[in-house]
Parts: sequence; structure tokens; C-alpha cells
Amino acid sequence: MKRIVSTLIAALMICLCFSGAIYAESSEAEPENGAVLYETDFSEGLPEGFRIPKGSENRIKVEDGFLYIDATGVEFAKVLLPAELDKYGNYEITIHATMLSPRDAGRWGSIMYRVQNASDKVYPYLHMCFRYDSNPANGVEFAIRNEQNAWNVTSTGSVEGHTFSDGTLDEIKATVRDDRAIHSINGVKGVDCTDAGLYEKGAIGLQANYSILKVDDVKVTYLRSNASSVTVQFTEIAQPTLGVIGGYTLSEYVESKTQLDGLASSQTPPANAIFRMNSSLRATDASGAAFAGINEIFTALDGKIMPTFYVNDEAAADAVCSYLDDNGITDVFMMSDRDDLVLRCRRNFDLCRGVLDLTDELKTKTALTDKELLKIRQRTNAAFASIVVIPDCVAQKENVKYLYDRLIAVWVSAPAPVTTLTQAFTVAASGGHGAVTDNTALMYKVINEYMTGNKLFRSPLNIGHRGIPQRAPENTVEGSMLAYELGADCVENDIYITKDGELMVMHDGTTGRTANGDLSMENSTSDALRELLVNKQNATKEGFTECRIPFLEDYFKAFKGKDIQIFVEIKSTSKKLVEKLWTLIGEYGVEDQVSVITFHASQINNLKEIYPEMSAGFLCNPLVSGDTANKQTRSVLNKIQKLGSTYNPSYSGHTAEFAAAANMRGITTWPWTIDDKNTYISFFMAGYNGLTTNNCTIPAKYVKTLETDAYNYDIKDDETVRITAFTTTYNRVRTDVTDDEQLRVIPIEGDIAVDGANLSFSGDGPFSFALEYTYKINNSNSYTIYTRPITVNVTFGELIEPDDSGTVTDTQTDAQTDAGTESGEGSGKSFPVAAVVIPAVVVAAAGVAVGVIVASKKKKG
Repeated sequence: MKRIVSTLIAALMICLCFSGAIYAESSEAEPENGAVLYETDFSEGLPEGFRIPKGSENRIKVEDGFLYIDATGVEFAKVLLPAELDKYGNYEITIHATMLSPRDAGRWGSIMYRVQNASDKVYPYLHMCFRYDSNPANGVEFAIRNEQNAWNVTSTGSVEGHTFSDGTLDEIKATVRDDRAIHSINGVKGVDCTDAGLYEKGAIGLQANYSILKVDDVKVTYLRSNASSVTVQFTEIAQPTLGVIGGYTLSEYVESKTQLDGLASSQTPPANAIFRMNSSLRATDASGAAFAGINEIFTALDGKIMPTFYVNDEAAADAVCSYLDDNGITDVFMMSDRDDLVLRCRRNFDLCRGVLDLTDELKTKTALTDKELLKIRQRTNAAFASIVVIPDCVAQKENVKYLYDRLIAVWVSAPAPVTTLTQAFTVAASGGHGAVTDNTALMYKVINEYMTGNKLFRSPLNIGHRGIPQRAPENTVEGSMLAYELGADCVENDIYITKDGELMVMHDGTTGRTANGDLSMENSTSDALRELLVNKQNATKEGFTECRIPFLEDYFKAFKGKDIQIFVEIKSTSKKLVEKLWTLIGEYGVEDQVSVITFHASQINNLKEIYPEMSAGFLCNPLVSGDTANKQTRSVLNKIQKLGSTYNPSYSGHTAEFAAAANMRGITTWPWTIDDKNTYISFFMAGYNGLTTNNCTIPAKYVKTLETDAYNYDIKDDETVRITAFTTTYNRVRTDVTDDEQLRVIPIEGDIAVDGANLSFSGDGPFSFALEYTYKINNSNSYTIYTRPITVNVTFGELIEPDDSGTVTDTQTDAQTDAGTESGEGSGKSFPVAAVVIPAVVVAAAGVAVGVIVASKKKKG
């Protein structure tokens, strides 16, 4: 006979007994935290007090010591636990169960809780859904069965590697305390959300959907309210809009209790506050002096500012992560300059977002090589970080774009104190997803008053889906090369591993749709596959009649060294494919041009094991659920953070508000497949990081970069500066826009007069200006791009001659300055001018004393 466990909560509690089950109740004292309210198995039949709702009468039975909830052929069958549990709302409900005879792998079982109207209609209620196949992005759900008897799914997740089996009983658990709900299978969280506050208490039940739920036992444990502790909803970011397409995160370090207490009420609050934490859960200043506990931090932030916790040792990392996990706080960053600590935090609490801080490590540099940039990407990925922080001295726009084109979000930091407009403008114009400074107010001033229009800091990748299938055969080198020539700066392909272990490119598992023969990709040799012609799409067009199924390495040979990225989609679930891919990328030396995407979470896990340095994107149907951008972002984070990947969804259901909320949290989004021109424009203007399309010619003429010949001028007091400007489009057409009315000069500091392409300077200086260019897509949509500040050093008397450091009159391109003070600021207005900017891929870092130009000897090639 199976066990029947009875538990007495306390001596003062009244115990009521039922056949097959014992539960405890008290009207005099609250149960202890962890006390067992109810526990039963089904060895003696259906326990007394179980309630069978109308419609389920013939679908509930006990046989051989198991409870069967039989919903074969019907949408729902359900049973409720005894009514004496209805008065509770904070509990942990545990069952051991399996699922039988599902109509399909998407069918589910359910733990119902806080059920209202239990005696009649049995809704509304809250519900843990666990699907037969728990691997998909919605394998586990939190949902509300609402007053209209309809579903409102607000949070989804998955349990990787889990599928129910007839011979195995799984532990299924719903932990509900206040507004927090955790749904887990065999100890692995599928959902952790704060959506459960709609109802405080109610009945508990079990349910099946087009399947049979077979239950061995049920246990309900009491949880005391967490109301006395800090509870945090998803942050409603108070940072006012900056007009930056796709959002922009302003972050600052908090150094004192006074600063902390004033953050939430500030007129210019940051989106994110950074706290140096010790193992006692205390925030410290830069010297290590503690000024606030972690509870005080959350109280002061008031749900308006995201917290970032900076840790320097294992003890602090473990303490903070444990606190966050215990309190269900998920809208949070964990930051360190140690790769191993970022990784430790992500492993301890996988819902946090990792930030790798390289500020101190790189602060003495003035440029980065491609090899160094690749190393940054590798380290960020290997640390499971969402974001890397680099100092402004190496945050040239080309460096920042290098990283985010390769799926790495970037924050740019400026050394304290940031006191000049030139410094602030330099950070903003670098093209990052955010800035870390000690002067949020000055960042507001620069972005809102000195930059105009719809500010495009980050140009999205134009991703050719399988090349350009509207014009050439899909998944061929020939078609992908055409996509490159027509404006794609990334091409996507799909790979399988063949019978003889080669990686070949094809979307379908068989070749019949696109080729002149029907073979299985994984069950055929590469020689057999190469015999086929990929000639069913645009086969009659010149140049495309003899296309064959390519090897992946054919792409590497064709595109190596070109200014294009390759998104390699893994179609197979074979781990050997990942091993072979890693080998090929190394053999051809194309790691800097490749990112990996896949629908298979298992392959992302394999990639993280075999090749953790590689960027990975998770392809999926939309994970956004909920009626606000914050709820949608939270539902995405529940899945993405566990994988350590980017979010690569089907485009439908995604908004500009979501793009900003996700970007501000370091979650980059890469929607597919957008072929309608107006839809493409709306997603471009929303600030998504890359757009996948079958027609990469849509943005071909959009301006992508703005360039100039000089970042620094040394002139005499009676000389003027003449500038020249060029734009480059997605299809790589470079145009002189010196006389274009859409080009404007932005005086930043000093008295600068603009006369066409000529600038003159009055007073003592220092002087700096920037250039901006507005591109008009159509009558309703335009965006503006910027250069970093260009500095002018005026010498009274004899002009200083160039030295061997590279400083030159009228042609210097790599000088940097932080010269100037706010008292010497420019008007904040922009003037039309025949002007030029620097290549939009380069941004200077402020790093010079007043009136002095410091030139970099080495220019990034």
C-alpha cells in the first residue's frame, strides 16, 4: 500500500481528517512557512473532498493507485482538491505525474490555483500549463483563465530536453507566493514571473487537455507572504524619451546614499543605476565604504530604474544572485570586469543579464585591431554576457558596429568626470546601445538639444534571406553574391550534415522543392547531392542555370574578406554538425564573419559547449506575450536568458516599444522574414538590430554612413575650415553631399560661424562641432545620422607644425580631445552647410586637456 502522510502544523491548529488524506487548518494562527497543508496519494481511491466539476463526471477515475484525468477527445477534464484549501493562496503545489495519449505534442496538463467560483463555473483561475513536449518556447506557461472564460497567456518558457514518457513520473511543481509564480519540472524552472497578483486565494485543481494526466500523488505546502521583503515588478523605466530609434540606455554609478535617494525623483534619471556590491549585500563607493543595503536600493529605485550589481569576488556574486533568486527579481544586470564572475552569475541565476566591463582593461588604448575586436566578442559570448562595456577611447563607431553586427550589445563608458559637451557628444555618437557616465544630465542635454530628428545611432543589418530568392535560386553562392551586390550586408543560409560528414547548404531536409532531383540531405552523400542542379527558382535567368547545392565552405571562400556577415542556420539536430562547423570556421579563418542561428535550443546548448565564443541567435515564433512592452520583454527574457542567445523571431506582433524595451536591456532582436516594403520601413524605424528579407533591395538606397576627411584641425586665428562630406548607402554607393541641404553643422563648443562649407571661429575656444545628415525614406519616415565631434585648435601667431604623431592641418583623422567646458558651449542649433563628416564607422574618444590636440599614431584599417 502506498503511503498516506499526515502532518500537524502546530499544536494550536485543528486537524481535520479525510479518507486517504489529512490536511491541517487553523483559525488561530498562521501556519509556519513550509508546513504541509495537504498530502495524499490514491492508494485508497479518490480522496474524500475531491470535487469533480460539471462536464468531467465520467472522466475522473482512480485505478491501481493512480488518479487519471481523462481528456481524450475533449478540450478539458478537471478535478478540484478539497474545499478547505480554498482559503489559501500562497503555497507550493507538487505532483508526480505523467501524460498519456496526447492528441499531439502540444497537448498539456495543468495545475490550477487560486480558482474562483469553485462551486459552479470554476473560473477565473491561474494556471500552470505543462505540455507533453516541454522543449518549445511555450512548453511551460503561466496563464489566466479570465472572466470571459478565455485564455490570457502572460509568460512562457521551456524545460529543455523534457518530454513526458509513460514509464516515468515527473515532479511538477507550481510555487505561488504573492504575485510571483514559479513553474518547474524536475527542479528545472520553466516560468518565473510576477503575474499572479490578480487573485489572492482560491481553490486548487488539476486539469488535462486532449490527453490523459496520470497522477501518483499531490502535496500542498504553505508559504508565508513575502510582503515584508522587497518585491519588484518589471521596471517601468523612468528615463524620458531621447528620440533615439530603438532606445538608448543611460547608466551611472551610484556613489552615495544621497545620490541613491535622489535618483527616482530626478528630472533626468538614468535608465540604469550601477552599484558596487560586497558579500554583505551592501553597496559601496569606489573606495569600498558601504552606504546602503540591497533592500534600501530597491526601495529607493522605486521600480523606475533598473539595477546593475557590480561584483569583484565570488562571495559577492553568490550573495547577490541568491538574493535575486529568492526574491524573484529578474529585471537586473550582473556586471564585473572578470569574465569568470560574469559567467558565475549567469550560471547561478540564469535570468540575470550579464555585463562584461572592459573599461579599465582598454582605457589606455586609442584604437583596436580586428583581432582585438574579435577577442572582445569571444570573451563576451564565453562569459554568457548580454553586453560588453568599452571605454570611449576605443569606441570608434566602426568598432562599436563591428560588435553589434556580430550580435554583441555595447555600452560605451566615459572616464569621470564628464564635464564637457564634446565628451558627452562623443559617447552618444559612438553608436552603442547605451552609455555609462557620471553625468546623466549632460547626456540628456546633448542628445535632446544638440542632436535633431529621429536619431539613428545604430544602422540595422540588411540580411538577405537565403540570398535573394526573388531574383536568384535560394541558398546558392551565386544568389548570395547577387544579394551582396544589391545591398545586403549579411546573407543567411541553412546547413545540414551529409551522410559522409560534409556541411551543405539547403533549406529543406530534402532537395525536391528547389533542385532537379529529390534526395535527403542527411541520408545522401555530398557527391550525390552535388550532381543536382538548384534550378527550380529563376532557373531561366542568365547566370543561374547551372547552380549546384553548395558546400558551406564555398560561402567562406567566396565572401572571406568582404564587408559582409554570414548567418549560418543549423537545420539539423546533429551534434556532429556543430563540431564540423567549428572546425570549418577555424580552417577558413572566417570567425569574424559568421554568426550561428537555429530553431533548436539543443543546438545552442551544443554550441555553448563546443564553441562558447561564437554568437548565437535563437530562431522562434514570437515569444512576446502580454499587453505591454514590459510584459512582452519579460516573456522573451524567460527563454532567451537561459540560452544566452539573441532573439530572432518571426516579425509579427513586435512593436517599436518592444524594440526599445529589449534594446535597453541588452537583448537584441533580429526579426524575419519581412518582404513588404512598408512593413520593412516600420521595423527599420523601430530600431530592430537586423531585418531578414527575401528582397534585400528594399533599403538599397538608404544612407548608412556619413564620412569626413578630418576629425581635428590646427589653424591660425585668421583661417577658416572648409569641410567636405560623403554618404554611403546600403548598396555601397558613395556620394558627395557637401552641398546637400540635408547636411548640417552642429556647433558644440565655442563661437563658430557657418558660411556654406566654411567655418570660422571667434574667441579663445576650445572649438568643436559635429555633422548630421537626414535621410528621407518617404514623406512619413526619415532618420538622422551623426559624426563624432570634430575639434579645432586655433593658434595665435605661428601655426604649430605637424609632428610625427600624425597631427596635421586640415587632414587629421584620428585626433581626440575633451577640450572645452560647458560654459563655452555652442548654441545647440544646427546649420545647413556644405560639410563633411568622418566615416560613420569611426568615432573619437574624448581624452585631451583643454585646447590640446592629441593624435593617435595608428589608424584602424
